Amino acid sequence: MRRFLLANSAWEGAFAAARTFVVLYVIDGLHQSKVLSSAVLGSVAVGYVIAAIFAGRLGDRFGLARVIFFASFIYGGGCVAGGFAEQWHDWYFGLIVGVSIAGGTVMTLAWGLLYKIVPVEHRGAASGLATTTKGIGLLVGAPVAGLAIDLAGPYFPATDGYQVLWPICGLAILGAIPLLVRLMEIEPKTNVDVEVPVV
Repeated sequence: MRRFLLANSAWEGAFAAARTFVVLYVIDGLHQSKVLSSAVLGSVAVGYVIAAIFAGRLGDRFGLARVIFFASFIYGGGCVAGGFAEQWHDWYFGLIVGVSIAGGTVMTLAWGLLYKIVPVEHRGAASGLATTTKGIGLLVGAPVAGLAIDLAGPYFPATDGYQVLWPICGLAILGAIPLLVRLMEIEPKTNVDVEVPVV
């Protein structure tokens, strides 16, 4: 449970930071229009919809923690790679959708994993703790990213420091990966026996 709560704080912190600054990154960092920033957000939404459709099926087949584990490499690695972008290219849309699918997979399956590793009688308390870590992520993620952007401004003048947002998010996501190793080991198998009534 502690491992999940730490990982969830990292995921929520990264999500809060990205959500807070992504529009500013596109407009002020990459010097693009509001229309393009809306298109970027649309690409992220497409990725999340695709994740919502397929993530559950993958989780049922391979295990929720295992799917989150592998998706985290794409999600976190994609964010870190985003730190190298200093000007906009249209082919970024493809990368954004791919990374968003991985991110949507992580965020979609997280709570399902929580309920699999916690006994039924403790799910209420676990939900409260997980919501608390979500709040911690929201309170810490955006301020840390904002401070990093301000400090990075002189070193990344092409984007006024905004490109440092993505490595900050990516490192938080990648940092949660070791926590998933143990969660993969303890995640119970969901083999449900269906009783057929005898007539």
